[in-house]
Amino acid sequence: MRPMMLALLLVVWVVSSGCGDDGRGNGNLEAGGSCGAGTCTGCCQGSQCQAGTDNSACGAVGFPCVECQSGEVCVQGQCLPYSGKCNPANCSSGCCQGDSCLPGTAKDACGSGGIPCIACAASQTCESQSCGCGPTTCNGCCDQSGVCRSGTDIAACGSGGQACTGCNSGESCILGGCTSSSCNASSCPAGCCSGADCKPGTDPTDCGQGGETCKACKSGESCIQGVCVDTTQCAPGSCPGCCEGSQCLSGFSATACGSGGGPCQVCSGKQLCKSGSCSLDPTSMWGIVIEDADLDSSKSWDTLVYTAPDVFVKLTVGTLSGTTSTINDTYTPQWDEYVFSATASSILQNGLTVEIYDDDWPTSDELIGACSITVPETVLLAGAGYVSSCGSSGWVNKLSFKFTN
Repeated sequence: MRPMMLALLLVVWVVSSGCGDDGRGNGNLEAGGSCGAGTCTGCCQGSQCQAGTDNSACGAVGFPCVECQSGEVCVQGQCLPYSGKCNPANCSSGCCQGDSCLPGTAKDACGSGGIPCIACAASQTCESQSCGCGPTTCNGCCDQSGVCRSGTDIAACGSGGQACTGCNSGESCILGGCTSSSCNASSCPAGCCSGADCKPGTDPTDCGQGGETCKACKSGESCIQGVCVDTTQCAPGSCPGCCEGSQCLSGFSATACGSGGGPCQVCSGKQLCKSGSCSLDPTSMWGIVIEDADLDSSKSWDTLVYTAPDVFVKLTVGTLSGTTSTINDTYTPQWDEYVFSATASSILQNGLTVEIYDDDWPTSDELIGACSITVPETVLLAGAGYVSSCGSSGWVNKLSFKFTN
């Protein structure tokens, strides 16, 4: 059985933004005003704050607006790929991730109405197929556009899914609350203190960590993970990130990932750099291909004529399922056939459920073997695997499959 390709139904949401600045940057700023993270919850076009939800002006948190490319749609301030195979017409109850229609209830694949799935922010949960913003979906605070923010910024401070507030001059946002209390290791554990202000600690002019006093790095030094580092000399004792030749880099980039002063690594196209280590991107899409099988030839099928079975495979991963074509009269069927695509997180969490059948149309198909296959990350990255048996019948000697990206 093969899915029918449907024409792409293009859905355009037009969000009108009001005129005038309300003090939180939800409208267009008046002439002569400025636009940035402290004044605009959408995106900035010059000095004007836009809603950030239009394909021609997409963005959030006061960053410059970008124009989504062909094949993309703006969803919650992000330009996301939009596939013609999955669209609102055939995925109205879920969301689209590549060509696959997903339920839209997972934190890393949330949405409904056939729009591209989005990954909820660290401070959010996916509830009722929406990252949304409120006490049940946002651990940070909700800005006036209904977007969940981390709640740690002085321009958008708060917690528990309540409305964000802007801190006054001289105040810091500590644990979701604006406070003028002194800056110290307890109130600024991830940054450094410049007077009463808690700074991120990553700028060469304000470098530090653990609530220590910010310091200015010397000429030729860079601030890496809160430490002033001579980037012309790189070694395990002097570089908290990774070394690319004699240069010390942060180690947080997929093209230069590492820690402890070791050599920088380039992560593969399906990996992210997390905490200085390349790891599999849970949202990456992987095509699943059934290659071939070897069946016990001592078993007789289709007993009227004593022939080998007419074999097809049903594959299931989570809520997704599909079948191969039927190959007639063989104990060694070879398909090398793409069935469907699924996210890495779904494959690793659910594994592959495989059912091998003898096609006995028009009567009921006869089960040859069924099994659940656990897929480790190493097998997924290697791109291929097999099982030496499938089911308790003993009629399946081997089944091979592979993953494509």
